[in-house]
Amino acid sequence: MNNLKLRATALGLAAISTFSLAGCNERAASEDYDTISQSIGTGEFNTLTQTLEVPNNNFQLITEYSVNDAAKREWRITSDKSLYLKVYTKGLDPNIKVYIDNIHIDTSIKSDYAIIDGIKQDSMDDHVHSSQMIGFPISDSIFYYGTDTIEGYNQEFIQGSYYAFKGHGSGSIDNKRYTEQDYIDKGVYGNKFSIVYDLLIKKENEDDYSNVSVYTDFVVKINNTKKEKKEIEEVKKKDTGKIKIKTLG
Repeated sequence: MNNLKLRATALGLAAISTFSLAGCNERAASEDYDTISQSIGTGEFNTLTQTLEVPNNNFQLITEYSVNDAAKREWRITSDKSLYLKVYTKGLDPNIKVYIDNIHIDTSIKSDYAIIDGIKQDSMDDHVHSSQMIGFPISDSIFYYGTDTIEGYNQEFIQGSYYAFKGHGSGSIDNKRYTEQDYIDKGVYGNKFSIVYDLLIKKENEDDYSNVSVYTDFVVKINNTKKEKKEIEEVKKKDTGKIKIKTLG
């Protein structure tokens, strides 16, 4: 009986090991996202503008996103970084009042491999902290400006990374702080932002505000991969190597 138990246990462990190894190499599902990335030509990050539909309303929510100046700070998974937001409306009836009640942002990592893809790195909620205000007012001419500062490391992210890197689903383990190259080697190529805007909307002749949630997401790509750095340097060399000829007229 003991031999049977040992054999069954060994077979079970072998199956788990095989599953874990297969999971490590499993490709993440192919998905399309709006992106913020560093231009190979200029080295600058683009600004992303999204036009979002507001359910059951005749106006749109315009959201603009930008990141740190690439010349001063690279966008890296393991470094602290900031996302800047600008939010306003388009086509809003002047008789309709709109406030942002809350903005919830989840930041996770994107990877080519399913075992790493989606690990949560940070989260933020932004709302008014005064009882004198309903929320952040927005309109076609009134803008919300916000900043989401993302931690390079926190306990949740370190622990989630360890589970994924080691193939553990649960259990007591020692945490390890991984390097930027560790994540790149695991196919990580950027941060995904999942954002929910909770709007308070009061239409003409209505006594109270209604709540409408608007969701969006996008990816900010890291810019410190060897391939991208090499391409940027090659473009810079070509530009500086050009001979400018001045003609006399």
